[in-house]
Amino acid sequence: MPEICSFNGMSIKIIWEDHLPKHLHVFVGRSETRITFDGEILSGNLEQDKLKSLRKWLIKRQDELNDLWEKAMRKEPIERIEP
Repeated sequence: MPEICSFNGMSIKIIWEDHLPKHLHVFVGRSETRITFDGEILSGNLEQDKLKSLRKWLIKRQDELNDLWEKAMRKEPIERIEP
């Protein structure tokens, strides 16, 4: 599960060959939250300040995230993206 970005105490990862909807795995310490590219929480929870900054980042990085998702589904190497 490669880390694609980290900021504000969050480690953001994508799993190769994961299921739809397109989503990320966000780790804060030992806690995991799954969140869609649209900002909907699938499981877990985040502090409001972290959730707010993550949702802003999702909007800003939408095109890059979609490209990374496609690469991950093909098991291709994926690169880190900026916070």
